[in-house]
Amino acid sequence: PCLRRGLGDRALRFGSWNVRTMVSSISRSGDRVRVQGQGLGKEAFLCAELERKRLGVTAISEHRWRGQGEFRHGDFLFLYSGVPHDHAQSEQGVGFVLDRRMQKCWRQAGAEVRHVSSRLMSIRLRVRGTSFYLVSVYAPTYSSPVEAKDAFYESLFSELERVPRGDTLVVLGDWNARVGVRDDTWADVLGPHGLPERNENGGRLLGACTSF
Repeated sequence: PCLRRGLGDRALRFGSWNVRTMVSSISRSGDRVRVQGQGLGKEAFLCAELERKRLGVTAISEHRWRGQGEFRHGDFLFLYSGVPHDHAQSEQGVGFVLDRRMQKCWRQAGAEVRHVSSRLMSIRLRVRGTSFYLVSVYAPTYSSPVEAKDAFYESLFSELERVPRGDTLVVLGDWNARVGVRDDTWADVLGPHGLPERNENGGRLLGACTSF
């Protein structure tokens, strides 16, 4: 999406990308899993694409990094949240990638990051007097246990309750859902562009959208 509100003639461009792992190697020894490196050149490729698309803020998902943190690659800043270092599997992870202009806007908003979980994190931006509350999500897949899906949406709703009054909310990420196409039931939240089938995850997402 591209927003111009409060930005004059300089649009704020958002993006979302499931990067399908950024780790370089995974080795196993019994029950222990060791992950080494940050990527097989993927950071360079990712940043080149973001620069080509002129994206100021990009939510990334399924990077599979462990722990929480930030690092720079060229002109871009990576903020990320993953599973704990001692977790047996690392198949999740969310984050944001900010270009130089958005890094300044992030610092003007306090440079805060909420590492809620490996599926959810948020930041704030202050852009020419307009405040944005951004949430990066990676929802459980269709085959995940019902308990995992319930926990994710409960955590999401809790996070959305924290959005300050007056902030513009932007939620980005991979919902692992098929919502179908517009019909009378979901006319207020669903557009005409989508796959014809709707799965259970799609119903959850649509229900959540009506509650936002």
